Parts: sequence; C-alpha cells; structure tokens
Amino acid sequence: MATDYTKQPKETITMMIKLVRIGKDAELRSANGKPVLSLSVVYDVGYGANKKSQWLN
Repeated sequence: MATDYTKQPKETITMMIKLVRIGKDAELRSANGKPVLSLSVVYDVGYGANKKSQWLN
C-alpha cells in the first residue's frame, strides 16, 4: 500500500536537523516499567565572536 504524501496533514510537524555534541553520558532509567533515556547535547549558534553554545537536556 502506497502512502500519498501530497495531501495536507492535519497537523504540521517541524523537524530541525542540527549537528550536536554529546554533553555527558546518557542515563537509562525506568519509569513505571518503561525505559526512559535522558541525554544532554550541545550545539553552536552564531559564527565567530558571536558563537554561543546552546544545551538541550
């Protein structure tokens, strides 16, 4: 069965693809019996003297 990607979706999903660095080791834990992975990554914004690091946890 083929998927028709030409139709307008009911909701719009925005995807951002960035080059990131791993900030620290990932932490795998269990919440109500379901595995949950916590991960910290950092990416750079700007260029040259205006470059800043942004963290995502």
